[in-house]
Amino acid sequence: MVEKPRVYFTTTVFTDIASNPKVSQKVREEILKAWNDLNRVAEVEVFKGRFPDASEIKKEITDPRTRFVGCHLSHKIDADWLARSNVVAVSTATMGFDHVGQAQGVIITHTPGVLNNAVGDYTVALIETTLRNTTGLHDRVWSGNWKAGEKWDLDGDLSRSLDNQVLGIVGLGEIGIELARRVQPWNVKILYYDIIRREELETQYKMEFRPDMRSVFKEADIVSLHIPLNKQTQGIINKALFLEMKDGALLVNTARGGILNTADLLDVLDSGKKKINYATDVFETEPIPQETLDKFRSIKKKYPELRFVFMPHNASADANTRGTMAKMIFEDLYWLVTSKNIDDLKKCRIIPSQKQALIGEKNVDQFRIRKYWKGA
Repeated sequence: MVEKPRVYFTTTVFTDIASNPKVSQKVREEILKAWNDLNRVAEVEVFKGRFPDASEIKKEITDPRTRFVGCHLSHKIDADWLARSNVVAVSTATMGFDHVGQAQGVIITHTPGVLNNAVGDYTVALIETTLRNTTGLHDRVWSGNWKAGEKWDLDGDLSRSLDNQVLGIVGLGEIGIELARRVQPWNVKILYYDIIRREELETQYKMEFRPDMRSVFKEADIVSLHIPLNKQTQGIINKALFLEMKDGALLVNTARGGILNTADLLDVLDSGKKKINYATDVFETEPIPQETLDKFRSIKKKYPELRFVFMPHNASADANTRGTMAKMIFEDLYWLVTSKNIDDLKKCRIIPSQKQALIGEKNVDQFRIRKYWKGA
């Protein structure tokens, strides 16, 4: 009997979600089918919990039996561990993959095209929440601080509508496009910056291209960030850009915390050089360090007119979206485990840079899966 390849999952969350009542019956059935398919062809082992520590993940990845790994954003996979392992591929239930180290020869798959609706929706919610100060007003009522003499004032608790705002989108990928689509009913002027100009989308969504981020930060009332985190973008949203922003502008980040230099933002805010409202569900370090949170609180006390909305990295947490991501990771691992040649990988959601490299037989030799196909 041929030994089944070992697949290691860093968390129970992918199977747990199939029993969550918020997930539709259809998606639950799809998750279970993909899970059962994978278990028929692989020896599947799952960490008994949600958040293993780094030593546990390292031990399992460097176990000589482990050929495939399934993870999500909370589980950092070090490139050095992969380099010293027999792992053929890592599948992550995320669109971004900066938490997975890129080791020579190891395929990485992700889950693109599934969370753009959920994150686009959440981004609009953050924008509206901050513009209209809904969290601040809720807290006032909830804490019993809405007094009888403050029932209604023409000039009390004034805020801004999204109508007639200038929205700047930095990064016109799947989520940036979804944000542009969702704000169409409002009378919003949309500017965008991306490394590739998308003229067909400019017409479709009435957008104006800007050739550099600086122009977007300078002209927009609202700047929404949608760029990936990598070596080139680490800390790219920095003091120089913050100082270009309008006083009272809103900065929104639902991409990755690491693209934004938090120390620079705190410095600009604390100095009073710019009054920038900030809404985010991602942070350089997660959870947000208490010291960083205290600094934002101190700035809020110093400048009460500023609005900060901080959420716990939750933008994709629509039940069916997360369920579909679990299904997709099971599918990718099934296709990888059962693959015999390059054609069998065509359905896999391999990260773009690797997908390009895998085109053509001569490039397949760069990847460990070639030896896997040979039974090595």
